[in-house]
Amino acid sequence: LNEKAHRIEIELFNSAGERFVAAGRKLRAFADELDGERRVRARREAGVVEYIGRSFFTCANVKAAALAERTVLDEKSSEADRAAAKAEIQRLAEKEYANTAAALPIVETDSLLGWECNNRYMGGRERLVWKLLQMEKLYNIGK
Repeated sequence: LNEKAHRIEIELFNSAGERFVAAGRKLRAFADELDGERRVRARREAGVVEYIGRSFFTCANVKAAALAERTVLDEKSSEADRAAAKAEIQRLAEKEYANTAAALPIVETDSLLGWECNNRYMGGRERLVWKLLQMEKLYNIGK
């Protein structure tokens, strides 16, 4: 995809993430008014919705960082452009660190989140903790 298409995708991912996180919070507030098993199920569903939103944010952050990395690696980029792109990558890493940290309690509440059996993808607690530790080392954040 060209840069314009990537930027549109980033905007759409962020927009979807905002809507899903907000919907998850509304559902959690609604769940608090329920009793017993209905409350438990509604809270779990709220977690699923928020986790999806956080996944959209991750997609947006990774895509935006990849675009910035293009500038860093482009031989035609000026030093000023490279410095700005590196600062943008750091900002996105900090944003993604906060997003991942916010997802951690969600997967701790529902251990089924983060497992996608068809692709054998794992994004549960252990992977999120690993990701946070890697980001702390690579970007000197979260310590």
